[in-house]
Amino acid sequence: MISTFLFDIHQVFFLRSEKRYQAICDRFSIKGDELSQAIFADQLWDRYKVGAITEKRFWHDVVAALPDTFSGTDEELCDAMDDVDELDEELVRFVRRCKKKYKIAALSNAGEDLERRLRRYGYEDLFDDVINSYRIGLAKPDNDCYHYALDRLGVKPEEVLFVDDKERNTVIAHQLGMHTYVYTKFFAFQDWINKQGL
Repeated sequence: MISTFLFDIHQVFFLRSEKRYQAICDRFSIKGDELSQAIFADQLWDRYKVGAITEKRFWHDVVAALPDTFSGTDEELCDAMDDVDELDEELVRFVRRCKKKYKIAALSNAGEDLERRLRRYGYEDLFDDVINSYRIGLAKPDNDCYHYALDRLGVKPEEVLFVDDKERNTVIAHQLGMHTYVYTKFFAFQDWINKQGL
């Protein structure tokens, strides 16, 4: 019997706004693909999301990888990127209702900024626990990341519904015995939940 909903955050609750992303790129005189390439250059994001480098170092290295047209500072880009996402308010309302019956937790491949951004949106109380890859030094789809989450939440795999936008992350969770759902949009998720009788 499912007792716990375990959610990814990015592209589930935090939805990338292409309009905001483009506005940030325009502000700093760079192209969208240039910023994306800088963020993911030389496994920079992979090192950051497991806490191998600090947020300050991450943005310093991102800026260093950007073309000379970039007009701004590390700190300015970091602050701007805090506002790149929009919240899925319908999902938030739905999850608040679910809290009456289920434990609600997050397991996210994220950086040092995740908890700050949740506070900024006023949603730090939405989750009973937030497991951030940056804080634990493990990231999905590493088996150890899921085992860590299960131990920390004190639940068995079969008691968990794991919701993530990336199928590769749900595959491992499913192999471990969790119920899984690949998230695309709220209404599809809500329909699926209703059909499951949850």
